[in-house]
Amino acid sequence: MGEPPHRISCSKPPAGLPMFLNDNEILSVGVTEFSILSTQGTLIWRVGEPDPGVRRRPQEIDDDQRSMDGSRFALAVTAYRKKAMFDGIYLPRSPLDTIVVYDELCRQHVFTLTIPARTPYALSPEGRILAVLSDTTLMVYALPKATCGSK
Repeated sequence: MGEPPHRISCSKPPAGLPMFLNDNEILSVGVTEFSILSTQGTLIWRVGEPDPGVRRRPQEIDDDQRSMDGSRFALAVTAYRKKAMFDGIYLPRSPLDTIVVYDELCRQHVFTLTIPARTPYALSPEGRILAVLSDTTLMVYALPKATCGSK
């Protein structure tokens, strides 16, 4: 019924659509960056750089997951060059992925884990646990609490 009240510019998603973290914030995951936007159309938080193109890309976000309550989200990031960094984290090269878990309220990463590329993973409903499936083994990681105000 008519035009939406706000037009929000999001990152180009590699697969899927932007996700609501709560009633006021939307997570937009692009190929080399993510951003959190308010439903009013303002940029709240951004990590990464705009996509420089396939041949110049040092790393790429392959997958993203979020907790059901929106308090945490995780990204699987693959590096294609030595010494590639994402949000101050050195990334091992492909065929490995780095899972980076973020706390939405404190706006900081709280956990990183290196796994083989394309390994299935998920966050618990409240974002306190990360589960990673490796062949027939389920590895479960208790995630640390975030400390708001420091990184």
